[in-house]
Amino acid sequence: MLQSHFVLVPRIARAPLPAAALVLLAAAAWLPAQYTQWVGQPAAAQPPYRIDHAMVYDEANREVVLFGGRPWVGAPHGDTWVWDGSTWLLRVPPASPPARSGHALAHDSVRQCVVLFGGSTSTGLASDTYEWDGSTWLQRTPGVAPSPRTNAGMAYDSVRQRTVLFGGAASSSGASLLDDTWEWNGTTWSARPVATRPFVRQQAAMAFDPARSRVVLTGGRGVNLGDWRYDTWEWDGVAWTSTAASTGVFGPGFCGPVPTCPVPPPAALFWMPGTPFGPRLAGWGPTGQMLAYAGASWQTWLTNIQPGTGVNHYMPKFAFDAARNQVVALAGDGSTPNTSLLTATPSSATVVGSGCGSPPLSLTPQPIAPPVVGATARATIANAPTAACLVAAGFNTFRVGAYLLPLALDPFGMPGCVLRHSMDAVDLPTAAVGSGVEYALQLPNQLSLLGVTVRLQAYALAPGVNPAQTIVSNRLDWRIGDV
Repeated sequence: MLQSHFVLVPRIARAPLPAAALVLLAAAAWLPAQYTQWVGQPAAAQPPYRIDHAMVYDEANREVVLFGGRPWVGAPHGDTWVWDGSTWLLRVPPASPPARSGHALAHDSVRQCVVLFGGSTSTGLASDTYEWDGSTWLQRTPGVAPSPRTNAGMAYDSVRQRTVLFGGAASSSGASLLDDTWEWNGTTWSARPVATRPFVRQQAAMAFDPARSRVVLTGGRGVNLGDWRYDTWEWDGVAWTSTAASTGVFGPGFCGPVPTCPVPPPAALFWMPGTPFGPRLAGWGPTGQMLAYAGASWQTWLTNIQPGTGVNHYMPKFAFDAARNQVVALAGDGSTPNTSLLTATPSSATVVGSGCGSPPLSLTPQPIAPPVVGATARATIANAPTAACLVAAGFNTFRVGAYLLPLALDPFGMPGCVLRHSMDAVDLPTAAVGSGVEYALQLPNQLSLLGVTVRLQAYALAPGVNPAQTIVSNRLDWRIGDV
């Protein structure tokens, strides 16, 4: 045990608290939870109301790209908009695809462009290919292309560097459905005929799962709005495989009523670096819940997500804005456009000040173990003269007992050492890991912890270094998030 620890705490702070008190204190410091409500965005400018539009995140330009769509009645749109995190900006490029709806978009992260294919124009179904480079649309004219179609699924495989397209409808009425697979490499479309493949469908959700190096396809529908698909498939570049997440219930026909029907798979799909289950493909379900994919099942996530004031999710489209950790939705009420956000809380780990000792005792975050709800955050204690180390935590940096912070610990037998937080929880144990010492904190999967900052300092037994025989580290501030 650290002799100086028991000298320091009674004189400066309160009585020692058990380690579990850290979690209780954090839970008590309630902040409005994130990922529980869609928040309407009063953007200065919004795209005119539309349905059957397409949106995708442009990683190269750190913005969400929107093209086309159609009003409830009337000709389709041919405009290009980008979402910069706070408002929609209309782009007026020198060249654009013909106006259309029901087209597919995917972002090619290697070639740094947005790929557009097909859709329904005022003159019929299209089979053309365009690419957006951030400033203009460039038409590509390959010798072979998929047949004209609308409502196809499409996603970019960043490992194989191919844009993968599946299915869609071969007629504007959606009465003739497709089940073919195509790949675009930037210059050529290649048909990928396979015997085993998903059932014919339109409006399937597709996205690339970097954790599994697979393109995932799920949901969609048949000819009729009630003819939902409940299966999930993975494409590895060679074959389609039906996964254990499939329910075995799929068209034709309407499955109903609930609860005899399974919950439909997501109507939109995107990669999210933070979910309660870790990094996952996730999506918005047609009944308003969020779902995360783990390869074997769809896990319902935050069924209590509700539209907030000024939010309407009538026939929405979605994209995940990775630069700002937010899901962007564009929908409306039939006449008025509506933008809403589901925003994540990023975690952070910040080192403040320096420790004492020679070399100074340090407490540094482990980048692979950030302070994320539902996970274990870890920090490394370095330069400890002995393995006898403890950690103390606090929630404020203004005062501890009768003392103002930061507090020089020279009067307590630790010259050159500084106390930098309120010591609300002490005696937090550490563990020897390899040749060093580690502190680990298991964070409950509680949204009320999001945004809470826990401030840590380490103490190490250092015989002969100072009268207290203890040295103190820098301060490490952990801001709890979900990514």
